[in-house]
Amino acid sequence: MSPQQFNSLLTQLKDSIAEINSAWLVIDDSQLVKTLAEKYNEDNFFLVGVLPSYGTNGSNADSYRNQTTAMLFILEKIDYSDLDQEQFIQVFEETYQVAKAVREKILNLATEGCSGFLRDIFVDSIRIDPEWKKSDCNGWSISFDIG
Repeated sequence: MSPQQFNSLLTQLKDSIAEINSAWLVIDDSQLVKTLAEKYNEDNFFLVGVLPSYGTNGSNADSYRNQTTAMLFILEKIDYSDLDQEQFIQVFEETYQVAKAVREKILNLATEGCSGFLRDIFVDSIRIDPEWKKSDCNGWSISFDIG
């Protein structure tokens, strides 16, 4: 999956999941923090892709496979000063539902054959992990490998 293909995937996910209001690519955490700082609470929900890392797997040069590791963030910007415990849980519930929708869309694209590079996704590599106070945002990260 090239950077351009990954960007196309972000656009496709944004267009197919109504809760996502904006999507963009970053290269690392410092760029993520900078771009999130420019967003407003009203702009929620964000889908942010981190440019993939590329590697190989296999035991020798005759039998290697390319492997791509990708990460997405589903985040909501919130005002922490007004957040009680119930609201805190609600933020994670809402963003989790969006994260699940993203995961399902990725799996659907992989099985439909519409996206050639997703066809080789390692389903057992998909992880959804909580993210807290990332530039005043809470939500989830989704990581997966394609081989």
